[in-house]
Amino acid sequence: IDTFPQDGSGISIDTEVFVVSTAIEESNVEYQKALKLKIPIVHRADLLAAICRTKRTIAVSGTSGKSTTSAMIYHIMEQAGKPISFIGGAGLVALQENGKIGNAIAADSDWLVIEADESDGSLVKYEPEIGIILNIDKDHKEISELEDIFATFKKNTKGKLIVNQSHARTKIFSESIDDDFGIEANCGFNATDFSKKGLKLDLRLIL
Repeated sequence: IDTFPQDGSGISIDTEVFVVSTAIEESNVEYQKALKLKIPIVHRADLLAAICRTKRTIAVSGTSGKSTTSAMIYHIMEQAGKPISFIGGAGLVALQENGKIGNAIAADSDWLVIEADESDGSLVKYEPEIGIILNIDKDHKEISELEDIFATFKKNTKGKLIVNQSHARTKIFSESIDDDFGIEANCGFNATDFSKKGLKLDLRLIL
């Protein structure tokens, strides 16, 4: 992957598409150059949604914990010998140590796990096979607006929706308590007996 300074030098008439995140404002020099050259401008969420439609996607959502959880799912699947593609936010040390970019990797697999962001409302663009809701707390948006966004995410999830039964705002979206998870909760995946030593966390998982 070639990298360029944010001075417009990476944009040329040969650029097929210019992908931006919500953080990129229209005043950005590269954005303006793409407009001038009439290069198609696509939001990152739209590109990610298009990629997701080509895969059996697991979308991890919630106002916090998305990077950690999506990375854990990727790691568990890899260790189980079940290859899965991954697109996240934070970089995975295990991937970076092997010369990868860290926050994305393509595998020879029909499955993909992504970190699905709600902060800019783009969560509603995804139609995953499996949707996960970790938590819903006031962050970038008001609770009422977040609840509407997650309600649409639930509607768009084609297969299983898995929610946190230990969080009051997520449990109302539950479709089957047997598919859900929680701490000291009456659900399909129940974590108990927590102990912490340094950076290590031990628990008992009851299935």
